[in-house]
Amino acid sequence: MKEILCIDDDELDHYLSENAIHSVSEDIIVHKAYDGQQALSCLREDKICPEIILLDVNMPRMNGHEFLKEFARTHDGRIPIIIMLTSSDQKTDIDLSMQYTFVKDFLVKPLTEEHVKKIQDIMESLAAGE
Repeated sequence: MKEILCIDDDELDHYLSENAIHSVSEDIIVHKAYDGQQALSCLREDKICPEIILLDVNMPRMNGHEFLKEFARTHDGRIPIIIMLTSSDQKTDIDLSMQYTFVKDFLVKPLTEEHVKKIQDIMESLAAGE
């Protein structure tokens, strides 16, 4: 069973993402976090172990860039795939996000079925060792 963690402060974006994911596969468990601090707490306490993290940039308390910096500093070796999913298409946000090797893509909201299929392709290529 695949697990995805959506980190976003907007409930509507969570709803749309979950619907897009489940339109491709009902077998995926979707967890929610509303900012980077909450997500780090869940990951550190082993409450969840997602294969993929969908990460927004603009959030209160701890934004996506702050999450990436802290995650890179403190991760335990098992790194899920991180895909940026944000309303920002600014080059600075893209460049800051893509500097981390575990960030595999930068998508602009909303999450669509095509995005989900692209994420599946990324997972399959990584699983095949490409």
